[in-house]
Amino acid sequence: MKHFLAQRKPHLSPALSSKDKLKQSQIAALTSRPFAHRGVHGFLNPSTYQKYPNIPSTHQPYLFIPENTLASFQLAIQNQLAIELDLHHTNDRHLVIFHDNDTYRLTQISQKIKHSTLTRIQELQLLSPSQQSKNPFPKEYVSRIPTLESALQLIAGKTPLLIELKSEFNVNYRRFCQQTADLLQKYQDQHQNAPISIKSFDPRIVRWFLHYCPNIPSGLLIPSHPNPLYYLGLSLLKFPFNLWFKPDFLSVDKKIVQNNHIQNYRQSHPVLCWVLSSNSEKHYQKYIDNSIIE
Repeated sequence: MKHFLAQRKPHLSPALSSKDKLKQSQIAALTSRPFAHRGVHGFLNPSTYQKYPNIPSTHQPYLFIPENTLASFQLAIQNQLAIELDLHHTNDRHLVIFHDNDTYRLTQISQKIKHSTLTRIQELQLLSPSQQSKNPFPKEYVSRIPTLESALQLIAGKTPLLIELKSEFNVNYRRFCQQTADLLQKYQDQHQNAPISIKSFDPRIVRWFLHYCPNIPSGLLIPSHPNPLYYLGLSLLKFPFNLWFKPDFLSVDKKIVQNNHIQNYRQSHPVLCWVLSSNSEKHYQKYIDNSIIE
């Protein structure tokens, strides 16, 4: 069955230069298929197999896939989903894929990523609450925190990619952006401008990519209130800030997707919504251009 998002027309403009056409094709890819939130992860039980039919039945029902792992990305590719992932910058300037600022939740060992080295991060083992004797993936695909480079090698242009850059206090965001942009540009050169976008709660990161790397769509994340970033995000969509800050798209919490400022911005820019289940997509259909799902 055709996904409802495929029925919407992409936000395209007439009479564009070749560079602008490339940018618009990258933006159009944001709405081409749903994004798997941190890949396809969690317990792969019977309901999961209904959602993702390309998971072999021989691996039912005890397989567990941690979030933001190479295995979770491989499953997204196999099931024709785009991939959303989270990115941090280590103390020795490596790019690693992990959601939290601290590794404790998924490893039971507390390390602040911004203070850690890549070697220390990759010594950690991701916990699994299930027996993995029948796991079809290489051990490192489910037990190690991956680097962005290893994820790009796996994805290899097979599906659109959306990267959230995690901003932290006392982390040089310009260096973080530049290092990420260099790697993504190399990736696009290798894979014929494969669709890739970035997003962040930090408007400095969004604006850096808008200015220095305009070929890669850059989106602003907006959470729900009472998070202070909610008020910051909505303020940036209003005059006079919108004269100098115009993200290519928005990625918003489902609780606020109906906000008038967000819907007004949607008249000219795509709006993505997080995090939805397959059962809740229809409810938000008329307010969004694509969903980030679990």
